[in-house]
This record gives sequence, structure tokens and C-alpha cells, in this order.
Amino acid sequence: MKRILITGASGLIGSELARLLECYKLICLIRDKKKIDLSIKADYIIGDIRYDLRQFKGLEIDTIYHLAALNPLFKDKKMQREVNVEGMKNIINLARECNVKNFIYAQGMGIFDNEEITEESKRNPYTEFAKIRLEAEDILLNERGNFNICIAILGDVYGSKGWFVDMIVKRLKENRFRIPGKGDYYRSFVHVYDASNALKLLGENESNGYYIICDDHPSKFSEFVYYVADRLGVNRPGNVPEFIAKLVIGSDMLRLLTRSVKASNRKIKHELGFNLKFPNYMSGVDDILSKLSSI
Repeated sequence: MKRILITGASGLIGSELARLLECYKLICLIRDKKKIDLSIKADYIIGDIRYDLRQFKGLEIDTIYHLAALNPLFKDKKMQREVNVEGMKNIINLARECNVKNFIYAQGMGIFDNEEITEESKRNPYTEFAKIRLEAEDILLNERGNFNICIAILGDVYGSKGWFVDMIVKRLKENRFRIPGKGDYYRSFVHVYDASNALKLLGENESNGYYIICDDHPSKFSEFVYYVADRLGVNRPGNVPEFIAKLVIGSDMLRLLTRSVKASNRKIKHELGFNLKFPNYMSGVDDILSKLSSI
């Protein structure tokens, strides 16, 4: 039976992916033991990727899904570098020691600077956060280990926890959410189930190279937010000037959010036969909100 390690296994994507991989011998690396999910059939190891991971000494691991990272809402640049860059170095060392065959790294779309994105698009990050993330990717690609390397470039992943709930759903209900700028910028969204299922597919096929993971329909951010508000039965939010939004969410997050991104998922569909359960944000949002109402 394959032995699989997920870093960041208590996060939005990591916890969903863990449920999809329960059929394997699964190891979940998390920092906080309070976030152990006993409903998931897995072995949990408490650790921090910034430091020595000697807990794994002697283990044989077939596949690593490296999901642990800090998002741009975390404004401490030193900590971002420690987690994203030094953490990557430690996970690579772990991969060598555990004879890993496949290394799958979850990357964001902020490493690109053009609106239309494919796997071949030029990398040119325009925020400090994205530069750190690309640096971590380059460290991995320059690795001369004996394992496959796959870079999964994820769209804006939404689910029943994380930014979608904390930044949008809760604030809409409290009438505290405002759309930065005009909201006419496009985003490439993807439901957490589809993102996780795509990652599972990449691992099972021992894929190499870059694969973009997003839904079929890039959508304006304002339309996405308005749809959520309508489904919640609350007022549609107004707008806030970008210079004010910057004070709240920080310059990196603002620049990442307000840049139009229209990504293509053709490669993973064509090469691996990937099928989306939620091909657009409307079906996906309906699913998530139905789950939130039942929690």
C-alpha cells in the first residue's frame, strides 16, 4: 500500500485531500495537535516544517503533497520566508531521506503577471509574497533528487473554512464586507473538492511538470461576491477605494486579489481526463453554503 505524506494537512485543501486519500497509508503533518481530525483515517505527526523533521526518520514515503504555506494575509515577511523557503528546504531533505518517488507542490497564480494564464506563461511575480513562493518553487526544481516533481498551480480555492468563510460569508452577514475597487477584475475559482481531487489524480498518475487547477469559467470578483450575498439573503456589498482596502488586508493581498486572472485547465483535462464536479462558482458556492447551514 502506498504511503503518502500531506504537509499542511489541517488546512482547507489538506483536510479535504486527506479524506480522498484514506484508502492509502496516510500520514498527516500538522503544527497544532488540537486540529487532529479523528474522523480521517490517518497517522498524525505534530511538527513544524521550519525545523528538524526527525520524527520521519526511517520512514518510507511514496508521495509527498507539500501544501503547508502562509498566505499573503500573514504580513510577517520573515515568517513567510521561514515557512515557504526554509520549510521547502526541509521537506526536500525529508524527501531524500524517505526515498520519496513523487513530490507534488501546491503553488498559487501570483507567480504570473499576465491576465491569460497557461502552464507555459512567463513567471514574473509582482508581490513580495509571490516572489517568496516562486523562490521556493525554484529550490524544488533545482533539486537533483530521484523523485518526480509536479507543480500544481491552484486558482482561488474556496470551501467551508478559510478565506471564503472568514473574509466573505461572515462579513457579508455582518454587513462589513466591501469590494476592493470596482470588482471588475476576473478571478479563476475552484471548489476545494475539485482542487483536492485534481491533486489526488496528479499523485496517482505520478505526474511531472506544471498543471493548472481551476474551474471552467473565470468570473468577475464582484459577480462572485454578489452571488454569495444573494444566496445568503443579505444585501449586496458596496465598494471601497483600493487605498483604504490596502490598510485592512495589506498591499500584497490587495494586489493579488485585484489583478485579473483567466486561467485554463485544458492540460489536466486533456492529459489526465480530469472532470470537475463543480464547473462554475455558482454550483460550487451553492454546495458550500448548504454545508455551512448544516454545521
